[in-house]
Amino acid sequence: MLSKKQQAIRAAILDVIYTQRPISRIDIAKKTGITPATISAVTGELINEGLLSEIGELETQNKAGRKKVLLELCEASSYYLGAEISEAFLAFVLTDNLGNIIQQKYLPLDCNGHSDNFLTEHFIAELRDFITQAKFPLTAIGIALPGNFDPASDSRILTNNCFWQDFDLKAIKNAFDTPVFFANNVNCMALKTRIFQPLADNFIFLNVGRGIRCAYMYQGDIFSKNNFLIGELGHLVVSPEGELCECGKRGCLQTYASETWIIKKAKLLYQKTTNTYLHQLVTNENELTLETVISAYLLGDTSVVLLLNTALNALAITIANLNLLVDAKHIFIHGKLFENPQMRALLQNYLRNDHQLLPESHERNFVVESYDRLAGALGGCALCISNMLLNKND
Repeated sequence: MLSKKQQAIRAAILDVIYTQRPISRIDIAKKTGITPATISAVTGELINEGLLSEIGELETQNKAGRKKVLLELCEASSYYLGAEISEAFLAFVLTDNLGNIIQQKYLPLDCNGHSDNFLTEHFIAELRDFITQAKFPLTAIGIALPGNFDPASDSRILTNNCFWQDFDLKAIKNAFDTPVFFANNVNCMALKTRIFQPLADNFIFLNVGRGIRCAYMYQGDIFSKNNFLIGELGHLVVSPEGELCECGKRGCLQTYASETWIIKKAKLLYQKTTNTYLHQLVTNENELTLETVISAYLLGDTSVVLLLNTALNALAITIANLNLLVDAKHIFIHGKLFENPQMRALLQNYLRNDHQLLPESHERNFVVESYDRLAGALGGCALCISNMLLNKND
């Protein structure tokens, strides 16, 4: 049984390996301040446990003397199940220790107010079915939530969406012998980016979905996890004279750029405008989807072009303002809107135009990602690793 100090040392070593792999023992010592002797002892234990392996010597070395031996994680050492809960879908993935997907399931759901689909028992049944199909022993389960999670009152999703008021997290946790962890879905996506796509510690992950939220990864951890207002970019006012948001303010970003409001405005165009391409793409307004709106944009529908250009410009202005406040080397932007390459390119163009204050050598690296419908579920697996191995409890 490891002491708390030993666990902390082990976690610090694994944290460096996960985010900067492959890496040598001497470089781990330099980055952590842990003595080389302790690094050697702990990594030796991890190799014996099958979590690490030596993959050879560092090839590009100019200095004479002992060569650096690189350490890498073993992908088959443990397995994690990640899930994301949404009004529109349930997503499940089974991954190995490096986030490689072994098994997946994506279940679209009717989100038009039929909350029977979201009964706790229904989710537990789907999760059990997915586990039954898995052929690997699970180490932990991580669940990405459409809201926040407070461990002090661990039975409910903290959200102003009444849709989730009866969803019982404690019942889910008690239904499985395997450890179960919960966290906000965007925080999970940020953990996925840090753990499965090793890069600099300081970055922002911004997700544009039914709402708009960002997570700030600062010095290896989510910044201000206990203040649930941090990251709620959807309720940042971008136009004081804008439309009334459900939060009671006018001109919130999400009234311009969230999936929900884009489709809501497209429905109004369908109702009020006779010369929109939307009438040719669907037979009634309830069939409108984000994909339909983008199709109308690509066809040159004047009203839809204005709608999406305004949405992306508002996003770009918000992201540019983040640059003035937050020390982030990278800003990742993710959302179903960016499944379309033209939408990704258009946002990148707006970002270039809004980013003139810094010299070129200091510009942030904006990454408008291709949409991944499994991103939250993969983030659930990263949440497991963060809690089980890196001791960074969300």
